[in-house]
Amino acid sequence: MTKKHDIIWIDETDSTNSEAARRIPELDNLSVLSARCQISGRGQHDHVWMSEPGRNLTFSIVLKYNMPGSSEDSSALPPFMAKDQAAISDITASSVIEFLRRHGIKGSIKYPNDILVGGKKICGILIEHTVKGMYLTDTIIGIGLNVNQKDFGISLPDATSIAILKDETKDPAHGELDLDSCLEEFMEIFSLALQKLFQMDCQP
Repeated sequence: MTKKHDIIWIDETDSTNSEAARRIPELDNLSVLSARCQISGRGQHDHVWMSEPGRNLTFSIVLKYNMPGSSEDSSALPPFMAKDQAAISDITASSVIEFLRRHGIKGSIKYPNDILVGGKKICGILIEHTVKGMYLTDTIIGIGLNVNQKDFGISLPDATSIAILKDETKDPAHGELDLDSCLEEFMEIFSLALQKLFQMDCQP
């Protein structure tokens, strides 16, 4: 795995996972599609992920794997068996937990892929794999992380965000977080977790 992540910002899309799936042939390993506005975000079990445009992180990470016996792509990950796919979910959720910890927030994982703080949902994760035989060929990891949104309306009474939690602690240093910087920070955390999973060097 010789390349670093490549973040591509999109002004608007239906769902970053759907956008990644449509673009999958042209995307490299560790490409990240992030939308300023996601109008039909998807969650687990066909649930809709609601997010105020420009206030939160809604993005998808593309992982691509080499297949045993095929020509090796130096930018791709080593062959990865489908039976081990839970490890991808584990490092994704733990990366969100670490990101929140760095911002003074203690999160917990609710199976399968929700991240909660104080019983309220701050992040949802949707992971979709493509399988060929016994191996994964690619993975799309969709993440919706509530960052700056403060009003979720009556339809989402159990949602929270970094901004809400910072307000509750009356953090004097609290200000609106820059989404570009937050995404770079998260990807550094995730890339390190991925590096450890595959026990490989991750270099720019």
